[in-house]
Amino acid sequence: MGVRDLHEAKARVDALVALGYEDFGETMLPGRIYLRKRGEPPFFNAAVTVVGSPFWRVSLAVRDYLRAHPQEAAEYAREKRHAFDNGATLFSSYSQAKDAFTAGLRNRALAWTSNRA
Repeated sequence: MGVRDLHEAKARVDALVALGYEDFGETMLPGRIYLRKRGEPPFFNAAVTVVGSPFWRVSLAVRDYLRAHPQEAAEYAREKRHAFDNGATLFSSYSQAKDAFTAGLRNRALAWTSNRA
C-alpha cells in the first residue's frame, strides 16, 4: 500500500489491524511497515510504504518482472517453499533463508526495468 508519509499511515494500518492483521511496524526494513494476517488460510502479508520510495520502486519492479517472466515466478515459489520446508518458519529466518535468491531477483528485476525505460 502506498502512502504519502509513512508516519501519517496510522489510520490505514489501524484499519488493517481491525481486519485481523498483525502490525510489526518497520521490522527488518526501515521505510516499510510490515503486516500479516494468519488464522484460517489463505494467509496474507501486506506492506505500507511511501509512494516513490526505494522499497516502492523495487517492489513494483519485482512484481512486473515476475509477471513478465513466469519461469522466474516459479523459481521464486520453489525457493520460498524450500526455505519453509527446511525449517525457516519465523519471519526473520524465512527472510534470511531466501535472501541470496531475492537479492539476485531484485537485481534482475531492476536491470530489466531500467532496460525497458
